[in-house]
Amino acid sequence: MRVAIIGTGKYPRAAVVEEANRAAADGQDVLVLVGRPDEELDAGFDPAVEVRHDEHALARTRGSATVRKVFVKVPVRVLRRLQVGPLHRPAGKALTVYRDRIAQRIEIRWNAADRALRARLLAAAVAERVPAWEPDLVVLLNVEAIALADGFAPWLEERAAMVAFAYAEPVAAH
Repeated sequence: MRVAIIGTGKYPRAAVVEEANRAAADGQDVLVLVGRPDEELDAGFDPAVEVRHDEHALARTRGSATVRKVFVKVPVRVLRRLQVGPLHRPAGKALTVYRDRIAQRIEIRWNAADRALRARLLAAAVAERVPAWEPDLVVLLNVEAIALADGFAPWLEERAAMVAFAYAEPVAAH
């Protein structure tokens, strides 16, 4: 039987390793989808386990760094420079107002949009990879994985693949 284990997000990698190794020890073909590579923890996977990393899980988009630089860092630097000299009081007040009222709001909104974009990219990658591997059982180890499964839910229903929240024991293929 083919088992796909999805453990993206902040789920403890050690638990993902444990679940995957238990499934591999039971003689299952195992595919694991996790976030960024972690050499120390990834070394714990059984050699029979196929591990795929999705950088979208934790990577920031390039746009977030650009927006932060243009709308937060540059104006703050300019206002700090103006604090030296005759404009130090108005520049100090302007800096406080800019940081508290404008920059903070820009960062909050942009970070929310950035998180949504990363989630969509990851969902697309998982929705493409899991059905292509054609598992009989999909193990969703955390809330993020459950949300990602929504991207290939029609495929799960069509194929009648089983879904679990932990790998408990060997399951006969149906």
